[in-house]
Amino acid sequence: MTDDEVTNLNLSVENCFKQFGESFNRVKYFSCISDNLKETHFPLDWSIQNPNSISYGMEKPDNLDYILKGYQHFIQRYLVRDCIESFSLSLDELFFALIINGKRFRANQSIKEGLSESELASITRFQWKGLSDKIKKLASLYDLNLSTEHKELIDSLKDIRNCFAHSNGIVRPIDGKECDEGRKFKWKSLHVFLQGVDSGEKAVLEINVPLKEASNVCMQFVEYSRSFKVGESISFSSKETYEIAWSLQMVALDYVQMLNKKLSEGGVSANLVKNAG
Repeated sequence: MTDDEVTNLNLSVENCFKQFGESFNRVKYFSCISDNLKETHFPLDWSIQNPNSISYGMEKPDNLDYILKGYQHFIQRYLVRDCIESFSLSLDELFFALIINGKRFRANQSIKEGLSESELASITRFQWKGLSDKIKKLASLYDLNLSTEHKELIDSLKDIRNCFAHSNGIVRPIDGKECDEGRKFKWKSLHVFLQGVDSGEKAVLEINVPLKEASNVCMQFVEYSRSFKVGESISFSSKETYEIAWSLQMVALDYVQMLNKKLSEGGVSANLVKNAG
């Protein structure tokens, strides 16, 4: 290929959400490790090792249970913020892919060199937008419209992220939605229950408990919410952290499905590869 020849870029939709996928893995494995930690796993030598000098020692804490619960509390706060921000960064990748989709570049030309100043400026502007504004921009420019349910979910998780970013996790009067208990944040949860074949009545699924009648095991996606008082430190269980990441994954899959549909209809250039999985 000579320097004057041009080539089309083949882009994978799934690669746009790779950064979020890595964050979801952190949610899974870090939470599992944190939940299974016990005081017996604590170090005998309380020090931070410095291979180039003396170690940084500290007194052994008196209340090991307090230290353990504090660690579990803060690791979940980190994981929640990490997955929300990683999702937002993945939207940057998606926007960039849509900008360069269908463009042709010379073999010796970098992608940056092949974009106009206005295109480079639009990429920068998008990166500086908040999560909810990025969702609106993808809808207005590329007709990637999320459901009302998913947009409300994004708005709520955006507020959680802002609570971490602007007040170190202390709930402010502008975070979440107003409710009787203070401020409410919501996301999706998976509800598993039994439903009687004859009666249609719903019942809680309990292991090793005899059933009153033949029943089907049913699964339903339901809204889940947590409320905090203004001035309270926001916190999450490992289950809730997983559900927040899983909710964002559902939004990511929504984008993938919309793009694949547009590809099949010819609404987006065929250079955007369909193997999103």
